[in-house]
Amino acid sequence: TTKTLRLECVGVLAEHFDRIQCASMLDGETYVEVLSHPRCRASPGAVRRIEALCPELRYDEYWRRQPACRQAEGEGILPYPELLAYFHAMNAKLRGITETDGAASLVKIANDASQKVATLDLLTATNVGKSLAKAVKRFPSNGAAKGLLARWKSLVVVNNNKDDGEKDASIKPRSRKAYVAERIKGCATWKDLYLLLGDYEEDKRRRFAENAKRLYRESKRAKAATKVITGDNVPPTKKRQKTLATTTPPPRLTIQNVSRPPGTSSAPTTARPRTSTTVPSTTIRPPPPPLSPKRRRRPP
Repeated sequence: TTKTLRLECVGVLAEHFDRIQCASMLDGETYVEVLSHPRCRASPGAVRRIEALCPELRYDEYWRRQPACRQAEGEGILPYPELLAYFHAMNAKLRGITETDGAASLVKIANDASQKVATLDLLTATNVGKSLAKAVKRFPSNGAAKGLLARWKSLVVVNNNKDDGEKDASIKPRSRKAYVAERIKGCATWKDLYLLLGDYEEDKRRRFAENAKRLYRESKRAKAATKVITGDNVPPTKKRQKTLATTTPPPRLTIQNVSRPPGTSSAPTTARPRTSTTVPSTTIRPPPPPLSPKRRRRPP
């Protein structure tokens, strides 16, 4: 009965998690059971609020199950400790490649590693780049490994030329992987990664607004600098200039009286006196009343 009552309490807390104001009733085990409950309706904002009240209550698996983190995990974006452990394991695999199945194993390792976020700090801390270069020398016909090694080498060039691109950094759009790769070292947990992905969405909206404002200002400046030529301001062509130079323009007609056609004399005419015509008045008689059938006249 005690176990049944506890399960019912956990279910109630899971359904009404957003209404919890005091976290003193929750311990670590109960907190994990509440967030793992199938009827849990905990929002990320409520979980952040509870964890701010009690920092010891941390359940990183909840943040890993969020849709944003799931999509990021499918793209190879992981917290920094997990990426570090992955590249350490990859380094051990590259060192243990044999001659018999080395080519196939190298292709599989390279295809898997190409999906993960790689930074210069990760490659330097794990020395996986040197192991990959040795494996490529042993199997030079492996195209996937060569492409991965060339991509990792380009990270050094990008890091050296990082200051040159800061001028247009606020305008150029960046992918989510590039944005996270610059800040992945500060993501120790899935919760930190979730918050970083939210910051990326805010940065994306800010860049879009700034780019739209810049394009509007440029179009407005271009319209102000463009002179619209219409009507009589159109300059004549060379052929038209020759024609105008050889021919004399026709005389302009001045019409003094609009009511008369051009060419007629515009002398003022004397107005004729108006004669008043009188219409004789006639008396209109009403029609006679109809005769009754008795008084109808007989024909002669």
